[in-house]
Amino acid sequence: MSVGMIVCRSTDVGAPVLSGTNGALVAVLDWALAQKSWTTVATATNQRIYKTAAGNGYCLYVAHDSTVSGSAQYATMRGCEAASTIASLVNPFPSLAQVANTVQRAACSAAVSTAARPYVIYVTDRYVRMHVDINSNNSQWFSWHFGDMVATTPGDAYATFMSAGNGTYLSGVFLIEAASVGYFARDITGTIISSYNQMNIRGAATMGSTTRGVNARAGYMNRILREKVSYDCYGSTSATIGPTSIPSRAWAPNLWTPVHNNIGSVSFSDTFADSAYNPSASFRVMGYSATVWAIVEESDTWSAPSG
Repeated sequence: MSVGMIVCRSTDVGAPVLSGTNGALVAVLDWALAQKSWTTVATATNQRIYKTAAGNGYCLYVAHDSTVSGSAQYATMRGCEAASTIASLVNPFPSLAQVANTVQRAACSAAVSTAARPYVIYVTDRYVRMHVDINSNNSQWFSWHFGDMVATTPGDAYATFMSAGNGTYLSGVFLIEAASVGYFARDITGTIISSYNQMNIRGAATMGSTTRGVNARAGYMNRILREKVSYDCYGSTSATIGPTSIPSRAWAPNLWTPVHNNIGSVSFSDTFADSAYNPSASFRVMGYSATVWAIVEESDTWSAPSG
């Protein structure tokens, strides 16, 4: 369920400016997360630890400071189960040993720059996803997400997720649609802290490039075809399958993967409806390239598949 999702945009009245300068992202998140009653449990210069308002109540660490991330165009981010100070993350996911600070980072700008970057933030009381137009020209939207996913197994108490930076892809910036990996707070048994996971995508290495589909708007009835997104848990701290692994452990709220091999005639930021799915639903296309893109259900109409 969406749990009362709201959409915060850089064009909203009072929205802080995001740029490639130290501290810009935490100012934006201070503003956006408070709207769904997240609290700030620790602060330091250009750094915050935010606690979700409901669900597992885990925390998001953000350091938009070049001394941590390596450059002001990036912000280092991790999940953790609790914290009282910036330096006291309890059971971080991923851990520093798994992913270094200069890799576990999100893009705030294409360069160190004071230029304002457009952004969209989808936030509930327990989950947040952010997309940033890093060049301010609607050509490359970089993205990350954190928070409680909707578990497929009853009693799963650890399906809180953090996107993973990937040092082999685009200099370690987050990109939901391409990197498609992350970490759950723990495996389903609760014994393995920071359990590796990967997006379950049909016939594709990235969202929007399935080998079993036509271009968007090019097939039957010119539709944009899509599927809801789940993540496979490896039951391991690395990309090695462990005995407690679970395929499709949890669903990512409001996120859909296109069932197409190319974006075709569709453009980033385009919106569309699907009255057969839900007359009140609205969707937006976001992504990085013609073969790396995603669909976000912007309306508060999403629910996890059942059965």
